[in-house]
Amino acid sequence: AVFIPILFMAAVLGLVNSFQSMGQIAGPLVGGFLYGYNHDYPFLAMAVIIWAYALYFVLVGRGKIQGHAAPAQKPSA
Repeated sequence: AVFIPILFMAAVLGLVNSFQSMGQIAGPLVGGFLYGYNHDYPFLAMAVIIWAYALYFVLVGRGKIQGHAAPAQKPSA
């Protein structure tokens, strides 16, 4: 919330809630579908997704790819 201008706060919160709702609908459907093939597939799929997010945030944080990283700290005098 610190990095979002106050004018966009409502739009961002609405977008976050929309994606959360879609995840609550799609997650069990996809998980159940994968579970039908093999009992380990939903857990493996979630592990892959978590690692992909972690890699994305590490690369954004280091400035390797374009994204909304935290602003750099100014050196104190």
